[in-house]
Amino acid sequence: MKRLALVALALFLWTALSGWAHLGWKWSQDDIPITYRVGNSSPPGMTHDEAVDLIEESFDRWGDVPCSPIDGEYVGETDNEQGGFSSNNASIFTFDGGSKNDLTESGTNAAAVTYRYSGQTVTNNGLVFQRARAMNIVFNDGRTWGTKADIDSPDCRGINDFLSTSVHEVGHGLGMAHSCENGDPCADPVLRSATMFWAGGTCDSSRRSPNPDDVGGITAMYGPSIDFEVSEDTPSLVGSVPLTASFEVPDIYGETLHEFDWNFGDGSPHFVSPNPEMVTHTWNQEGQFTVTLTAQGTADECGGDYQTAQRKVGVVLACNEPDPTFSYSNDGDFTVTMENGSKLGAFECVTEFEWILDGDEDGALSTFQPTYTFDAAGTHDVTLRAIGPGGEAEVTVQVEVNRQSDEGCNASFAPAGGSGIALLVGLIGAGVLRRRE
Repeated sequence: MKRLALVALALFLWTALSGWAHLGWKWSQDDIPITYRVGNSSPPGMTHDEAVDLIEESFDRWGDVPCSPIDGEYVGETDNEQGGFSSNNASIFTFDGGSKNDLTESGTNAAAVTYRYSGQTVTNNGLVFQRARAMNIVFNDGRTWGTKADIDSPDCRGINDFLSTSVHEVGHGLGMAHSCENGDPCADPVLRSATMFWAGGTCDSSRRSPNPDDVGGITAMYGPSIDFEVSEDTPSLVGSVPLTASFEVPDIYGETLHEFDWNFGDGSPHFVSPNPEMVTHTWNQEGQFTVTLTAQGTADECGGDYQTAQRKVGVVLACNEPDPTFSYSNDGDFTVTMENGSKLGAFECVTEFEWILDGDEDGALSTFQPTYTFDAAGTHDVTLRAIGPGGEAEVTVQVEVNRQSDEGCNASFAPAGGSGIALLVGLIGAGVLRRRE
């Protein structure tokens, strides 16, 4: 039997969009503050001193994250003409998009490279990282750069925000990956608004400070943080309503925490516990749900009490049974076009369609809406079967096949309680996005 998977993205969402990601390296506490030098030229549109001030502020933005030890120390100029990523034992910022690294040709605003000590590792929150020793950050000198005042001015045109780009690249130097990559199905607005999102527009100041997703990543690497996982007793987080799943906090995260607040994303009351016990929840409505755990703790490195949170985006998909419906029209010469009106919804709860002619299961067509050419006029049974995580359902209609077209007329059929097709339209902002490595 032929089947077409219409929504291959669905299963990808549970793993790829669970939030922040790291690149596998971090700085040791002994290496902080991170000393760095800045190229002796100026980025186009700014003075050298303005650039140094904003680079300093970039480190401060990451250091302002609760419990973050991040700090940077400017120690002087370096020769900008060395170009590109040329130092593996000193952190430098330069403004040269040509030479070894032609950022202008690639369309990239800026890029970062972090060098690591061979064989040396650093552990935090049970995660093992390579120990970083230097970051090199290069800004594209084919761009026009601006200060905060330039970007915030109503007269801003075609200017790139130096601060938000620097915060983004320093994030890479600290070990943060992109919240979403170009081409990812980045549905969650928190991932799209993250400082570590893969692109940024001109005259855009919205990503100067780490957002909740960025904060989750930097605290996991540098401060006490929280994480949770699906219990091994729960084989799947995709299924039919009602859907039940269990979650638990690994032992490594519970030592300094004393309150755990679970938000299951469906509007139900939070579950608050004084300890990291396993929790179970049932979703009684269709939807894609984000689960959030917020914990309270006490730690010296945080100056006492602190709060930390972890979000897992789209980790639960609960689906109702599909609701198939279709209409048809005669195109002439015994040809009929089937028009699929099944309710798709916004949650990827219909993954496959099958069209079965006169009970021929082996000859089923796996497509959204086919065109059949029959041997002769007459009545034929056509079945539309819809399949998804919530189960499967079908509707059978006796289709009248004519020699001539319907000339604008058609017939529509649905099972009891059926509804028309719901279109999901994604709107993409009109601003110009430019790649940030």
